[in-house]
This record gives sequence, structure tokens and C-alpha cells, in this order.
Amino acid sequence: MRGTTAGSRWRCGSAARYTARWSGRRRRSGSWWPPGSAAGGTLPLPPGTWIYGPVIESVFQRDGIPAYISRRSDILAKPPLTMLLGAVDAVTGGFRREDMFRYLKTGMAGITAEECDLLENYVILWSIRGNMWLRDTEWTANPDGYGQEMTPERQQRLVEINRIRQKVRSTLLPLSDGLKDRPKARDKAEMLYIFAEESGVPQRLKETAEELLRQGQAQLAEEYGLGLQALKGKCTAAGVLSAVLLLFALLDSGVLPVLDSLLPANILLLGSLALFAGCVLLSLDVLKEGLVQLTNLAPNGDTLALFAALFTLVDGVTMVFTPLRESAIPFFSPCALVLTFHLLGRYCDRSAKFQACRVAASVSQPYLVTQDPNVLGGRTAFRKWLGVPKGFGSQIRTTSQAEARFRRLTPVLLVACFCLSLVTTVAHHQPNLVFWSLSALFTAAATLGVSLALNLPLRMLGGKLAKLGVALAGWPGLLAGKGCKAALLLDQDIYPPGTVALAGSRVFGSLSMERTVAFTASVIRASGSGLTYLFDKLVRAEGSGYLPIEKIVMQETGLLGQCQGQQILVGNSDFMSRQGIALPPGIRAKDAVFCAVDRELVGMFVLKYTLHPAITPALQSMVLHRIAPVMVTRDFNLNPHRLRLWGRLPMDQLTFPDLQRRVTLSGPNQPHGPVILAVLCREGIAPFSQALIGAKRIRRAAAFSSFFVNFSACVGVVLTASLSSAGALGAMCAWHLSLFLLLWLVPVLLISLWTTQY
Repeated sequence: MRGTTAGSRWRCGSAARYTARWSGRRRRSGSWWPPGSAAGGTLPLPPGTWIYGPVIESVFQRDGIPAYISRRSDILAKPPLTMLLGAVDAVTGGFRREDMFRYLKTGMAGITAEECDLLENYVILWSIRGNMWLRDTEWTANPDGYGQEMTPERQQRLVEINRIRQKVRSTLLPLSDGLKDRPKARDKAEMLYIFAEESGVPQRLKETAEELLRQGQAQLAEEYGLGLQALKGKCTAAGVLSAVLLLFALLDSGVLPVLDSLLPANILLLGSLALFAGCVLLSLDVLKEGLVQLTNLAPNGDTLALFAALFTLVDGVTMVFTPLRESAIPFFSPCALVLTFHLLGRYCDRSAKFQACRVAASVSQPYLVTQDPNVLGGRTAFRKWLGVPKGFGSQIRTTSQAEARFRRLTPVLLVACFCLSLVTTVAHHQPNLVFWSLSALFTAAATLGVSLALNLPLRMLGGKLAKLGVALAGWPGLLAGKGCKAALLLDQDIYPPGTVALAGSRVFGSLSMERTVAFTASVIRASGSGLTYLFDKLVRAEGSGYLPIEKIVMQETGLLGQCQGQQILVGNSDFMSRQGIALPPGIRAKDAVFCAVDRELVGMFVLKYTLHPAITPALQSMVLHRIAPVMVTRDFNLNPHRLRLWGRLPMDQLTFPDLQRRVTLSGPNQPHGPVILAVLCREGIAPFSQALIGAKRIRRAAAFSSFFVNFSACVGVVLTASLSSAGALGAMCAWHLSLFLLLWLVPVLLISLWTTQY
């Protein structure tokens, strides 16, 4: 394409603004996506538009229109490659400042943007270059330049600069030596690969992918939240219109003779028709969905509501121009109730999904709950583990089993309504009542609870669970937990971070506290114990570090580790006694961690375990709902005897496997089930137990509600057809049909309320 002129740029800007305005109007109307557009809600643009990309992006972004422009990108500009090429250029080009900071500013070099800015200012000020980066000696120049006094604040800043420089040096020095010592290209490539792994590039790419996934969940939450308040307003308005129509139906029924003369029949009919037309306009989204499902040969409850509204409206219009029947008002009020509750079901559905997606996107790495097979002797068990919630978005969108069951019944109801209408009207020589009969049959078939069977319990309980940091992963997750009767509990479930504190410490012999902490923390971390969190804080506080553990043996009361040719023993007092290590006189600390190096006692750390008030109710609730807690703890202090002494835990109802089995079950590399039951954003057993119990109750509520919905639809069709065949126009009035529908709605509401009462 030839170069653009000012005129062509102006024309492009105008076209972009016009397209943005058109797209904005279509988007606000709820149907702006063109056929074949991307499912993620992005408006695709032709590849040739890349020339005008900046104009299009700015205009569309201003108007809130997501757009994707297909264009090529320079692979060398990607952060991983920029980081690798910058590092190679730096070590081979004499550590030029431009190459160094091209490497450091990629965000993948292990230092933050603030640290990079601090280092760059110092390098520019003192003209740092060449091998000055790799010297063993620290930089000593004042960070604020010549003639400035070295204040404590400046000294602290210099210490921080040297710390950052040392971090950069420790990664670049092996790369520099490796590239010099390896002349072959293959060896250089291997060295570069090792450099990328040691620099943490795979981990940072994984973190980037997790962040993008979290952003996708946040975008999904935004999608469900878009127009949620407008939908709530439609439900409210439709409910008001339905209430007025219900009052008009009561006036027409003759139940209250005193009120019969309030409004003339013609005025009552015209007013009801106008109000019902308003209710139909408010429910256009439901009717459109019913039409779409019908054209896709997959009719559902919205399709029945569509036919009910259509025939009721036609019946009402025909009554305006024909003599009045025994019942002056068509089935406006029951059909309006159907449309209102279908709108309410849609609102509950979107609101529940919005809550779940928002909770799932609230943390970068949440806990996932899955049902893992073959865990307990071939049986399945629930497990909580840290991971990335892949597939959460697709699970949220999946159709529920309750809706699927009604979908299988819908074609039968469609055929039955049409056939029974012909039988009860044409066959009885009453063709003038065809629309009246069709209206009654389809209204009875649509029912009020079809869209609330799952959505209402999920909305009610989902709000309660969201406050605890729990997001249920749609119907596939709920269904995945069926039949599972056990849950694996780790150390942090019983005693989450913050409930175990250091009450005191003591060092024996000549070994320093820093060295003692390093030995103890290293062995505990290698064992995977829940005490790792506490001792990690202690390592940072003492300025210590972790040591490589070459071998570790776990026992019920302690740990045996091999570190730097020394035997490290870490455990409680019983463990030390069994190992033949005598404790100093007067020491009676039961909840303590002792450390011995080469069978010589070197340190003691007194712990304080505080039982969280939510632990006991959570365990009791799990037992009550027939979910057996299985303790797979690794903390040597968490044994049945100690747990019985510490708190009011139902130890007789807890399963406590042997140590080898606990280690296997709590391993980080255990296989997990393919379907996510829930996403947890908080520590502890309370969110875990609430997710399991909530999923079980919602699954039961959906099953019971689905039964009542399907049964009421069949009963309604049969009863309506029987009354129509008998010519009982008085018994088949709008008021009676409304009462019938509302009575069958009561079980669904009670079941939904039961879901939250535990």
C-alpha cells in the first residue's frame, strides 16, 4: 500500500469513529457481535487495517470497544529473547551500559523496576562499565556524587545498590565464563539454556501465563457484570406489571364480588393488554433466546415462554375485536409471571457467574479443589492444592443438568401442547378457542421455576460462599463431587499460617543461632511440613539461609536429615529421647522443636499452637454431611494424641493414616482430577469445607427442584387440557392458572432457602 496522506488519515479517523459509534450502539443493545466474530467479545478487523492501527486503537479504546488487529510482531522484541540477547551482548561486548540495561529492563532478570532504576542512576553517575560489574570488591562511591557527606541514609542506599549488583553479577559471571570456555556453538547454546533456567525465565513465563489467565477470569466477570443492574431493573419492572395484572385477574375472577364493578370489562381488557405488552417488551431477551434455541433444534424453557407469550398476545388482540367470553381477560397474569420469573432466573444465573468469576480472579495463584481418583484404596477423595484454574471459564458456561433434563422434556411438551389444543378445540367444534387453549397450555408448560431450579440456589449460596473466598466452578464441578465421601486435610488446613507462633528459642553449645535456624529450617522445608511457613519467617528474621539437604528420613515424631556431611535431627522431645539425646534438666516443653547436629543438641524452639475457632465447626459440619476428614499432616507435632489434648476436635471421627501413607497422599506431584470443583482464595479448612458442603447441597437442591419443575409442567398440561376439553371456562381463568403456577413455585423457593441453612 502506498504512503498515506493527511486526507486519507482524516478519512480513516472518521471511519473509525463511525464504526466505533455504530459498534457502541450495537453493544449497548446486547446484539452487536457480528456472525463469526471471536467468542471472547472482540471485534476482529481486516488484516489490512494495520497501517491505521494507532488511530483505530485510540478511537475504539475511547469508546470502550474491544478490537483485535491482525498484524505481525517482531519476535526479537519479546521479553525472553530481548533478555537473552541483551545478556549475550553484555558479556561479549564488554558490559556496555546500553546492553546491560537492555537486559535488566526486560523484567525477567530477577530485579524489580525500582531496583533497576536505582542501579542505573548509580551506573550513569559514576560511569560504571566493563569488568567493574564483575569485580569481587563492592562499589564504595557515594550514590549522590562527589563532595556529598556519607550519611546513614546514603550508606544504606549504597548497601542496597551493592546487593542488586551482586545479584546481577551472580547470574552473569557463569554465563561470561561459560561462553569463553566453550568454543563450540552447541556448547554455547547449552550454556545459554542453563543461564535461562538459573535466571528463572521458565518460572516468570509461568507467572505471566497465570496472570493472563487471571485477567481472562476478570474479563469474564466483567462480561457477566455488564448490564447486570439493567437486568435487575427489568425484573423489578416486570414484577410490578405482573402484580397489577394479577390484581386485574382477581377482579375478573368473581372471587370478590364487591370489586367486580370497579372497572368495566372493556377497560379491564385493554388495560391488561397494554400492561402485558409492556411485560413482553421487558422480556425480549428471554424471547430471543427461546427463538434461537428453537432454530437450533434445541428448545428449552425460554422456547415455551416464547410460545406462551405469542399465543397469549394473539388471544388478547382477538378478544378486543370479538364478543367477550365467560372470562373477560386472557391469561395475561400467569404468562406475565412466567416471563418475570424467567427474567429472574436469567438474573440469578448471571449474578452467580459474576460473583464466581470475580472471586476466582481475586488472587494470582488460588487453591483448587478436585475429586482425585484412586486415593484411598481405590476410592476417590477431595483434595485442595495450589494451581492454575484452567478450564474454569468453560465450566462456568456449561449447561446444568437440571436445565438439560427439562430440555429433554421440552419437545414432548411442545408436541403435547399443539396436539391437545387441536383435540380440545377443533375436535369439539370450538375453533374460536384455539389461541385461548394454546395460551393456557404453553403457560402451564413453561412453569415458574424452570430457570430457578439451579440458578436461585447457586445465587443465594454463591453470595454466602463468595464472602469466604469460595467460587464454585459451574455445574461440571458440582457434578464431579457426586459420590465422593472423603476429604484430605493438610497441616495448613488444621493450623493455617498465623495460628502457630514462636513462643521462645534457645541455643545450646557453641553453634550460633543463625546456623541453628539454618539447619532446622532446611530440614523442615525438605520434609514439606506445615511448619515451613513459621521457620521461613525465622530465617528471614535471623538473616540466615537454607542449606542443601542431601537425604531425609521422616518418622512419626521427627526428621533425620543429611546436610554437608553432618547428621541433622529435628523433632519433638519424644523423638530426641528415642534417639538417645538427653535434654537439659528442667526443660519440659511439649510443643517444641529440638535440633541436634551429629547427635549433639544445639537448639530448641518453643511453639504455641492456637486452634482457630472455625476449625471444630468445619470438621463437625463435614462429618454431619458424611464427608470423612482424612488427616495427611506432616508436622510431627500433629499426631492424634497431641490433637486430642490441644482442642475439642472430633478425633474419633477423623481418619489418621500411617506416616508413609500421609506422605504419599500429601505429595505435591499427585495426579488430580480433570474437573475443578471450586476455587479457594483463602487459607484454612473453613473455605474448603464450605465448598464441599455447598456443592453437595446445591446438587441436591437442583435435583429436587428439577423433579418438581418437570412434574408441575406435565401436571399443568394434563390438567389444563382436561378442563379445556370439558369446556370449563370458568375454572380455567387467569386467576386460577396464576395460583396453580405460584403453588408449584413454593417447593422450589423452599428448597433454595434450605440450601443456605447449615
